[in-house]
Amino acid sequence: MKKKRKRIWFLVSLLLLSLGIGMVPSAVNQVLAGTSKSYQDQIDAAKKKKQELEQAQKELEKKIKELKEKQGDMEEYMLALDEKTMSLLEDIDHLEGEIAACEEILKQTQEELEAAKIKEADQYETMKKRICYMYENGETGFLEVLLGQGSLSDLFNQMEYRREITRYDNQLLDRYHEAKLQVINTEALLEAQLAELHILKETQEAELAAVEELSAAKAVELAALAESIGVDEEMLFNFWEEIMEQGATVEELERLEAERIAEEERKRKEEEERLRREEEERKKQEAMKKNQSIDNMIWPIPASSRITSYFGYRKAPAKGASTYHKGIDVGAPTGTTVIAAIAGTVTKATYNSTSGYYVVIDHGNGVETKYLHASKLLVKAGDYVERGQPVIKVGSTGVSTGAHLHFGLFINGVAVNPLDYVTYEDNK
Repeated sequence: MKKKRKRIWFLVSLLLLSLGIGMVPSAVNQVLAGTSKSYQDQIDAAKKKKQELEQAQKELEKKIKELKEKQGDMEEYMLALDEKTMSLLEDIDHLEGEIAACEEILKQTQEELEAAKIKEADQYETMKKRICYMYENGETGFLEVLLGQGSLSDLFNQMEYRREITRYDNQLLDRYHEAKLQVINTEALLEAQLAELHILKETQEAELAAVEELSAAKAVELAALAESIGVDEEMLFNFWEEIMEQGATVEELERLEAERIAEEERKRKEEEERLRREEEERKKQEAMKKNQSIDNMIWPIPASSRITSYFGYRKAPAKGASTYHKGIDVGAPTGTTVIAAIAGTVTKATYNSTSGYYVVIDHGNGVETKYLHASKLLVKAGDYVERGQPVIKVGSTGVSTGAHLHFGLFINGVAVNPLDYVTYEDNK
């Protein structure tokens, strides 16, 4: 069985090669799992091979159909040969019967001929004896008449009697002779008929031998054709298996291609999302940089531009107040909203006896702003505040002579004049 299957696969390989088709690799060999490379070329190649296999399958089906038609014709021819064989056997059997009957009749005829020959010979001998007797006794009667011892009338009667006997003997001998000749002719006719029957039988037997030889040759040819059809049908089944496997390969490759495309789409969307987030982060960072840049400071009290005390040396306005003012004071009614001049992280949101309630915001790069004397804190330590976000309400807590905001700006721990970086006009 294994040898037969190997031979069939060998024939399949030869057929595929003759059609320009390579052996179809399995799906496992075709699928390159875990790669981002497109499977489309493999899909196209697999589909092409599947089409080639289907074309080869159609051609093989056509060949099998033609072989089966030929097989049908040969079977009909074999049936005709079988019928001819049966007819010849019947003819030969009939001839053998005729020959046997003819031989029996010939045997009887030969026996009749022997009997006729015996009768003819017996008649001939009887006739010879009678003639001899009459001849011998006839002479005596004639002398008796001459010598006056017998009647002339008796002599004539005696002579007539002899002639009648002789004529009867001759007729009987002729009849026996004719009967013998008739039997001889019958024997010759039967022998000729028997010879003809033997010749006809030999002819029929020769034709029968030729038909049987042709039938045997056709039987071998028919068996070879049936085997070829069997091989082709098994090959056709193998084609079907290969086509099914190739179809499965195409489906698997298309599935992998769909997964690859989906994965690429996912990665693309992830990349787009990443780029979007990066862009947002970039913009945010830019905004933060802008918001946190000292060059983009805004006025801390949009509702008031009244400065009550400038940066630098001054006369202390109240006991406990500094004579070197490290910021500017902006007068405003209690409860007026104070906003962050630039974005940053709240490092302090607390109270002491000098600053009252106050907030300190770290803006990075060594920049820090302070908002003192609040009536209310709007943020807490750790909060990130945007530029312009409310942080306190104006008050007069701590060392203060009235409701106002003390706004301080420090760079690397050193107090600088806020008016060098921002004015009320920057809010407009």
